[in-house]
Amino acid sequence: MKFSVSTWRLSVLSVATAAGLLAAGVGNTASATLLWYDGFDTTTDYTAGAALGGQSGGAGSFFSGAWAQAGGDDHVVSATSLTRPGQIIPSIGGSASDLDATPCCITSRTASLFSSPWGGFGDPDDTFYAGFLVTFGTGETKHHRVLEMHDGGFDDSLNRVLQFGYSEFTGVGPDMAIWVKDSSDSSTQQVELSEAVDYAQDAGTTHFVVLKFDMSTSTDDVISVYLDPVGTTEPAVPSAQVTVGQFLADRFGAVTNFVFGGGGGSRPNEVDTAGTLDELRFADNRDGMGFAQVANNTLPYTPVPEPTTAILLGLGSLGLLGVSRRSRM
Repeated sequence: MKFSVSTWRLSVLSVATAAGLLAAGVGNTASATLLWYDGFDTTTDYTAGAALGGQSGGAGSFFSGAWAQAGGDDHVVSATSLTRPGQIIPSIGGSASDLDATPCCITSRTASLFSSPWGGFGDPDDTFYAGFLVTFGTGETKHHRVLEMHDGGFDDSLNRVLQFGYSEFTGVGPDMAIWVKDSSDSSTQQVELSEAVDYAQDAGTTHFVVLKFDMSTSTDDVISVYLDPVGTTEPAVPSAQVTVGQFLADRFGAVTNFVFGGGGGSRPNEVDTAGTLDELRFADNRDGMGFAQVANNTLPYTPVPEPTTAILLGLGSLGLLGVSRRSRM
């Protein structure tokens, strides 16, 4: 049985329309290059079991040089990765963690330097996102388990400008919280996350975290936290948010661990494990897709066509089916 030219054209048009809409949908996904990605890959960049300080890894333009450590407080590159259910691209290689120094302590403070330091009312004037997997470890001793950012060095009192996690020493607890210093007047602000995650209940849970930095050369800087967001769309309300006059930073650290217990000394029955950082991504927001750039490869995401697109895709499929059936008759 033959079919008319007009029927064939209609079938082709349906298929072409559906294909065009599908291509447009794909084109609207986040495609800009990340400023930085580091999965702590022990097959290419890092040596498992060795100190993180002095090693280099990752790719992009945001950081420069090797990881730098403070004194003897070094992280260790672990051969295992942090993971969460539903990752599109599995975690690679290892992670930045530390080992228990029996019978005393877990101490580690190591950071990677920015290629261009953030200078408050100087550059930059932009929005940045950092996405990463993190666990703050386990054990009865909370002490100091935080992700830190510094400006001008590793000094506790002067240059520790951001802390995120748990700390008995600096007041970033008992619930998970963010602590930010206003470099214009040296005051600090501490905000607990709306989820009210307590260290005792966290029990080494691996979280996906996005930090958002709204940096301005003329107004206040705003730092927001999103704990375990789902998908690639930025949530309307952050888990916590801090506004300061000027936020200065020149380095971003792995999870700093100062835990004094660790299975010995006055607490022989206690076993602590260190906080760990993995799958670090940095992005700007110049294409309006900064959140998606750091979340896209870390959380489950299935594009759902809008109703009109779905209908046209269906018509295209029916057109193909019609062509196939007529060609056999």
